[in-house]
Amino acid sequence: VDVPDHVFSRRIFFFSMFFRLFTVVLIYFIFIHQTGIPFEPYAADSYAYHNWGKQIASGMMNGTFNASQFFYYDDIDDTGQYMLIGLLYYLFGSHVIVFRLFNVIIGSLTVLIFFKLAGMVFSRNVARLSSVMLMLYPSVLYYTGLHLKETSMIFMIILTIYAGIKINKSHRLDSYSVLLFLTGLIPLFFFRNTLGVLLFASFILYTVIINWLVEAEI
Repeated sequence: VDVPDHVFSRRIFFFSMFFRLFTVVLIYFIFIHQTGIPFEPYAADSYAYHNWGKQIASGMMNGTFNASQFFYYDDIDDTGQYMLIGLLYYLFGSHVIVFRLFNVIIGSLTVLIFFKLAGMVFSRNVARLSSVMLMLYPSVLYYTGLHLKETSMIFMIILTIYAGIKINKSHRLDSYSVLLFLTGLIPLFFFRNTLGVLLFASFILYTVIINWLVEAEI
């Protein structure tokens, strides 16, 4: 049965939440069974992010955390993940499930934004099918249950691309689209700075090409 886009958007968001929440809970217990801790085998990066997050949260609570010093001494590619986990632990408690529930939310938002993005570029049916595929893609589901930064970076990339195309299609700098663009792009520099540079350069190139095509009436 065909349904309006706003109904489909709501359904795909909540179904995405369900599948991601189920995955997070399932692999949480699988990891405990395999390793004795709620982390995947050989989880050096995940465990480091978790421990840094606990230290940052602790520093925020007792007033000893120095953000400027932290950004100065550490690799900028990882500071975003450390700070994100630290802030979530500070607000909601230093348990691994806190960050993974955050992944559930932004992972589901990624699917919703991707549906809107695909709808601007392709047909309605392609947009729906591709968003369902993203919702159920095994590796994307799996990474939702890890303490790695891929889920956050995918969200930022999709949001930036969506906002960038929206800006170009509107032919004006509407404040909402610009805010979405900056919300996706700026944090990306603190997760993978090279990717942030490439994404911004791609947006500039896309804008130049689109404007050239419009002026040439191609």
